Amino acid sequence: MVKLNFESIRHIVPKSWIVSSLDGHCTLKGIADAIWKFPEGSWFVVDYKLASCTDKQERLSLLYHSQLNAYAYLAEKSQGKSVIGLVLLYFEPEYEDALHNDQLLHRTRERFMFGFRCNAVPVEMQPLYRVEGLCQKICHILSSPVPPQRKANCSSCKALADWFRKRRY
Repeated sequence: MVKLNFESIRHIVPKSWIVSSLDGHCTLKGIADAIWKFPEGSWFVVDYKLASCTDKQERLSLLYHSQLNAYAYLAEKSQGKSVIGLVLLYFEPEYEDALHNDQLLHRTRERFMFGFRCNAVPVEMQPLYRVEGLCQKICHILSSPVPPQRKANCSSCKALADWFRKRRY
């Protein structure tokens, strides 16, 4: 495993990237929160989350991992850049401690200001074909005349069914 020197990185201002696939039938668009460029030119893609890394966030991790891998795909396909790493940076509010600690909670005019802990969660990079396959599945679902079979008590399935219903009108 290559040891990365984060002391020599340069911040790149992210821009919106667009890549068309499936013969122009599907367009993937996105903008990363941060990109760190290493001296040899490779990129590290970062997504910020202003939340505590809780069980609920853990349930969303598959979505977040797909999101970061889509950014890596966009960087490689639209910019020709080699992405060597992905990370979720959780900025966790220290409000629980702040309620009992005058140093962490300051009242200034009409604002509350809290401290934050930073928690870095590495994300496994997937091969580019996985992102393309995911795009194919999404494009297929969204171009279908009817939604896929719903799972009971699935809020995402309900939202997709609602979208299909609205699309018909």
